[in-house]
Amino acid sequence: MRISSVCYFPETFISFSQLGLVCAILNSFVLNKGKNSNLSGIIRVSVIILALLLAWSRGLAGVFLMLSLILMKAKSEKLYLLRGITAIFFLIMFLASLVTSTWMVYPVEIKSNPVAQEVSLKINTAPDLRSINRHAAIRMFKERPFFGLGQGMFTYNVRRYINKDDVEKTLVLNKLKFNKLLADPHSTFFGALAETGVFGLSAMLLLFIFIISNSFSALSSGEITTSWCFLSCFLGFLLSGLLSDDIFALRHLWLSMAFLIAIRNNYNNFCSNEK
Repeated sequence: MRISSVCYFPETFISFSQLGLVCAILNSFVLNKGKNSNLSGIIRVSVIILALLLAWSRGLAGVFLMLSLILMKAKSEKLYLLRGITAIFFLIMFLASLVTSTWMVYPVEIKSNPVAQEVSLKINTAPDLRSINRHAAIRMFKERPFFGLGQGMFTYNVRRYINKDDVEKTLVLNKLKFNKLLADPHSTFFGALAETGVFGLSAMLLLFIFIISNSFSALSSGEITTSWCFLSCFLGFLLSGLLSDDIFALRHLWLSMAFLIAIRNNYNNFCSNEK
């Protein structure tokens, strides 16, 4: 059963827990490397990952991307198997997120014909609401490519850009009616494209590029560092923003960016003092 007692939406729980997970990894394995702290750290990290798996949503792809990137820097040969398992989990979750963000798969029908000695298998699918929203966002962009419809206007205009006949099954499965359909883009990037056009999306991408380039020292480092952990967390958030949610609404996205900038500034100050 999905965890919903703390957060109404599993995606919200996963995004908060992702930042908690990276802090647990930092506290136990990067900043404190004693045997006792490692044991308690393994327990903390395991409990958080178990809770994340119980929440089970598209955001897990971003979590396992983060873990894969962090483990990529680990020098210990003992973690070889763990790195492989984490990478496989990431690929599974990423592919599952792509599929479930494109189609809904609902009950399989199996029919047998004893006379003809045949068995037929039918898998019913319908476009997922996220896929419908992406196509609507692209139509909005084509209509107003430079500045978009305006910030926050996707929800109020989405019905104008959706073909009712194309989404009839999906609306029934989601217990929605077309005249009551209101939705957000469920993607930071497609939402920015529809609401702010090329200029808004470009500005957003420049911000993300600045944050990543600002942490370039973490990329060139040969070991796990605080900066690398937060950068991995940030990249995980970006992947989640592509597949599932509007990550700009997440306070912890801004918090991770602030940590990266602060760490970089401290590093620059340290280098200046050394000179």
